[in-house]
Amino acid sequence: MDATAAQVVALAAQASTIQVSPKQKGNPLLQHIHLVKWEFCDNLTVADFVCGNSLVVFVSLKFHLLKGSYVERRLKEMGKLGRLRVLLVHADDPDPVGTTKSLQEINKLCFECDFTCMLAWSDAECARYLETLKAYGDGKRGVAAITEKAETEFLPRAHKVG
Repeated sequence: MDATAAQVVALAAQASTIQVSPKQKGNPLLQHIHLVKWEFCDNLTVADFVCGNSLVVFVSLKFHLLKGSYVERRLKEMGKLGRLRVLLVHADDPDPVGTTKSLQEINKLCFECDFTCMLAWSDAECARYLETLKAYGDGKRGVAAITEKAETEFLPRAHKVG
């Protein structure tokens, strides 16, 4: 029985590692992931990486310039699957005019498809984003880890105001 994309993503989200699509074999950013473990997930086709509750599609600007419809197709294929959908963009195009035009197109697509766009300037920075998404999106830390704890007692609250 073939697992549906939703089932594959649900299982991948529960994994203790970053789940990587086989399409990413040879991606140099994998060499820079050190803070969390990662592994290939053979059935993962809809996203390039699953980092806890985050589904990540990866694209480099150079690739986007060669295959202009790729990003749009990938984002639309994912639909509304996943809690947080991220397009991780490696800004590796040395041409500032081409970069600006490409980023405008990508930003518009992200807005239309309800994706968060993350821009990175190196493979190492891309890896840091994936590690961070995994660390904060695994359900163990989540938003509570970065949300201020509100005082419930009167006196500590009054001291904070004063």
